[in-house]
Parts: sequence; C-alpha cells; structure tokens
Amino acid sequence: MTTPPRSEPYEASGRVDAVSFLRRAGNHRSSSTAVVHPNGSITYGELLRRANHVAQRLPRPDLGPQPIVVVTEHDPATPEIYFGVMAAGHSIVPVSARLPDPAIERIASAAGARLGLVGPDHAGRVAGLNQGAGATRWVEYDSDVSIGVLPEPGAALPAGTAMVAFTSGTTGDPKGVLVTHTNLIANGLTAALVFGVGAVNCHINPLPLAHFAGASRVILAAVNAGTHVILPEFDPVGVLDAIEEFRGTHLTVAPAMARELLRAEPERFDLESLETLVYGTAPMPSNVVSELLERLDCDLINGYGLTESTGLVTALDADHHRQAARAGDEDMLSSIGWPVPGVELRIIDDAHRDVQKGATGEIALRGMKITPGYLSNPEETASRYLNGGWLRSGDQGRLADAGYLLLTGRIDDMIITGGLNVQPLEVEIEAIRFQGVEACAAFGVPSDQWGQEIRLAVVPASGWTVPVEELRVFLQGRLDRYKVPKMVHIVDRLPRSSLGKVQRRELSARFGHERR
Repeated sequence: MTTPPRSEPYEASGRVDAVSFLRRAGNHRSSSTAVVHPNGSITYGELLRRANHVAQRLPRPDLGPQPIVVVTEHDPATPEIYFGVMAAGHSIVPVSARLPDPAIERIASAAGARLGLVGPDHAGRVAGLNQGAGATRWVEYDSDVSIGVLPEPGAALPAGTAMVAFTSGTTGDPKGVLVTHTNLIANGLTAALVFGVGAVNCHINPLPLAHFAGASRVILAAVNAGTHVILPEFDPVGVLDAIEEFRGTHLTVAPAMARELLRAEPERFDLESLETLVYGTAPMPSNVVSELLERLDCDLINGYGLTESTGLVTALDADHHRQAARAGDEDMLSSIGWPVPGVELRIIDDAHRDVQKGATGEIALRGMKITPGYLSNPEETASRYLNGGWLRSGDQGRLADAGYLLLTGRIDDMIITGGLNVQPLEVEIEAIRFQGVEACAAFGVPSDQWGQEIRLAVVPASGWTVPVEELRVFLQGRLDRYKVPKMVHIVDRLPRSSLGKVQRRELSARFGHERR
C-alpha cells in the first residue's frame, strides 16, 4: 500500500487525542524548551513541527490504528516519534533497545506491526532486524528524511488505542496492554495534580523511555509545557548535575537510585530548584527517607501503579512522608499511600469478594486510568478484568486502619514453603530495617524437605559487615518462624532491571544449588 504524504496530520472529528497536550504547548508556548539532551535542545514549536513531519509520512488509519514499533531506550528523538505516531492516528509499541533482535521481532509479530522505527541512537540495529523472518519492515528514524509508509495494513487495533505496551510481569509470554488516548490523558492530568506539576516545571528523566514509567514522562512534561531532560543513563552525579544546570523541578527514580544520589554528596550541587522526588517499585527504608528529606530538602512521593492501570493509582504524598518521618512511623513509610483522584480501590479474595477490613487480599482498581484489556488475548483479559470495570492488579495488599495501602507482594512471586505462603516483600520490609543492610531481596529455591525454602540476598552498606546469624535472630523476632530465611547470602549487588526491579529468578538460579 502506498499513500502520499499529507500536508497536515490526521485528525478525526471529535477524536480524544493525547497529542492535544503537545498542540497546546506548541501553539501557545512555542518558544519554551521542550526536550533537552546531551547534544542540544528543541522548543515546543520545533517538537510540534517534527511530530507533524512524522505524522504526514504515515498513511491514514482508514482501517483503524496500526501498531508501529518504536525501538528506543534513552533516545532524545523518542518524544517526536511517539507524538508523531499518535498524531497520525496510529499506536506506539515501545520496545527496549536492550532486548536482542529475536525478542524485538517476537514483540513486533505479537503486535501485528508492519513498520518499526529505530531511534538514531540505535540505528545500527536496523540491518540485523530486517534480516529476520518477520513481516515488520524496520526503518532508521531521521527527522529530516521521509520514514516511508506502511508496506501493507496489518490487523487494525481497537479505535482510540494510543499505545500497545508489552509487559510480561514476572512470568509467561509478554502481553500487549491496550492503552487508550483517554487513559494517557487521565494519567497525564492525574500525575500533574499529584506531583504538583505547575506552569514552570522541568522533569529530569534518567528512566528508559521504552518502559511505561519513562514513556509517561513524555506526556507528563507536555501537560503544562514543561522541559523534559532526557539523560543517556542513570548516573547519580549526572542526575545532580542536570538538576543544577537545568533547574530541574521533578525527578523520578527507583529507591536504589535514591541511595546512589545520597552517596554522590548532593550538598556539592545547587538543588534549590528541586521540588519533588518521585519513587516507586520498592519500599524506601525510613532512614533513607529521613536522609533524603534532610539532604535534598524536597517533597517525596511514593507512587504505585502498573501498566494495566496506565501507571499511578496510589501515592504516599509529601505531607505524610514528613509526618511519618517525624513520628518514626515505619508502617506508613513502607506503605504506598492512598488512591489518587479518579481511582477506586478494593481488596478482594479469590472469589472476587471484598475481604474483611485489615485482611490481606488482591488489590482491585477502577477508574478512567484502567486500560481496556490485552491485545488478542481474550482469556487473559477475561481473567484480569472483572465485571463493573474492576482490574485485578496481581498484587497483594491490605488497608491499614488509617486507610493507607500496604503492599505485601506480587502474587506471582509467592514462595510456598511447607505448604505455607510467603511473600518476599514481607521478609524484605523487615530485613531492610536491620542496621547495615543496604538492600535485600528474598527469593525461593527448591527444597526436598519444604518444596521451596526462603533465602535472602543482602547487600551491606558501605563500611558495614552484616552478621548473618544476628540478622536471622532479628527476623525471628519480627516474622513468623516459617518466614525466616533458611540462608542469608551476602552479595555485592542485586540483579535489577533497567527500572530497578529486583530479578528474583536470577538469584534463585545463582544460589539454588547451595545447601546448608
């Protein structure tokens, strides 16, 4: 199929469109800085022009939105590609450049994509990807060169689909989450409200743009025409330098990254502009929270969400961080706060009924941010999306008397030892409180006696030695006996994803052969 370029991007009458944030910024704040990266910057007027350039070279979605893969990581061209694909009426399929070619090709095939755009930072991947046996044609993106047109239409996505975000969770094949324009708009407005994104804002972003946590910053930065500083990687000194140089107001990191910022001696930098540090994916130890509040002198927000909820659904806000730090309330500090505006929350049992107050169950969510389901996977959609618009999160939690939500673990992470269920997070929340523990991760390994036995990997803080037996005695005083790790392994670091999530499978494989 060939379609000539258009002079204007496709806009269906009345279509709800996340690109509206960019159009507003480009038309009314055209000279404001939109994107900053190590090699330069562009304004919102230029970003809108480049996004339109992308849109004009894609065919009209007469059969519905087409999935277009975007291979990226920290590529500064990513915002113009994302907005351009959506402005053309098509859907982004973000894919991490960290993946090998066969994995990228499998995701493209699962999405039914006929065109893949590879960002300039990874242009060398194009030849190898085009040698694959898939139906996707891979093109090196260049803002000054036509990217061509789709070779032929694939299977149309549901109307209103803005993104297909592939996530495998902790087990199974990747699943394509259908994210609508309405979802992205709701997330952008909600996050702007919760994070305090005002008229003057500058987001320092060390997160990979292929993952939703990083990709959502593309939308969030444009809500109030803020500056989006895209860093090539997470480097603590580089992050602090960027805050100082660009007067950064907002920063999002994983807890492990926050510790690295403290080690980089933030007092050496002018961080007066920093208003809010957002973190998530893991609990932050109370001593680290107190140190961040003292040394960075900014608001802290712990945000919880998942791809199926278009990110943020609960938050422990700045006031409660300070309140809990002053009172030494470790339960509140280890919580994920309260539902954000527009999100309803329940705790349910296996029969999808509400549990008793204070009991542990699965977190269920409802609201405009909840995505409609999975691409070409009606069985999984029916399993996770319940009547009444409720999404089963796959996470377990319980509500404290004060109303905040305590995350107790991922259902898929459950360790079954001697017939009893243990969530790794339960063990980690207590272990991180032991003096000298920098980071830790609980995991299961096969056991002839117990089926699985619990182990704990511990990274000691700099200058500390963690006495293994003393740690186990400490945990015996805080956990049920069957939850206490049978062995503690001292390690230099924990295996983590690019977003800072611990890879428990790697620990199980590494230590599964060791016996007491």
